[in-house]
Amino acid sequence: MTAPLNRDINSRFEDWLISPTETLDFEVKGWLDLSDAEARGAVAKALIAPENHGGGFLLIGFAEDQERLIQDPQRPASLA
Repeated sequence: MTAPLNRDINSRFEDWLISPTETLDFEVKGWLDLSDAEARGAVAKALIAPENHGGGFLLIGFAEDQERLIQDPQRPASLA
């Protein structure tokens, strides 16, 4: 049986994939090379805003293109 919180998160994934826009509990960042200390600091800072709102999510690897988000061109082809 799926917990209520998991059902809520799973139902939101479809919305995020169709129209991933930033909200108080959903932060979007372009591609970040996490081997770089400055990029790790950006992730920590990006997580503060949703946490101040009571929790949330961080999507890494997308960039703004007019009024929508697209895969960041800096993102590598493979995430392996």
